[in-house]
Amino acid sequence: MKNILIAILISGLYFLSTYAQQQTNERYEPVSISKFKIVLELSGPVRWDENNKAQGGPIESLSFFGQKLELTNNMIRNGFIHTKDYGNIKVVPNPNFSFHIELTPSQQKKTLKLKK
Repeated sequence: MKNILIAILISGLYFLSTYAQQQTNERYEPVSISKFKIVLELSGPVRWDENNKAQGGPIESLSFFGQKLELTNNMIRNGFIHTKDYGNIKVVPNPNFSFHIELTPSQQKKTLKLKK
């Protein structure tokens, strides 16, 4: 019985590591705010830390195509907005003290389904 449990544990860990590797192989790409109709409402400032990563908030809401995304955290941390169903959305600084949003190709495909 002990050997079976160890085998299940090892199989599960292998699956998780393979899944995590697949998730991290995608590169983030800038997306058009107007194409995705992105609206990010903040009640606090966004700052850039010493590693040029966005920090800030709180986030009042984030929506794509008028559909609000459920956030798992209402702050921008280490350059990311954390959502329940769409993963981590990257916030990247621009030279003019603004920022843009980046998504992975799979996130782009998933968020495009919100378009009605």
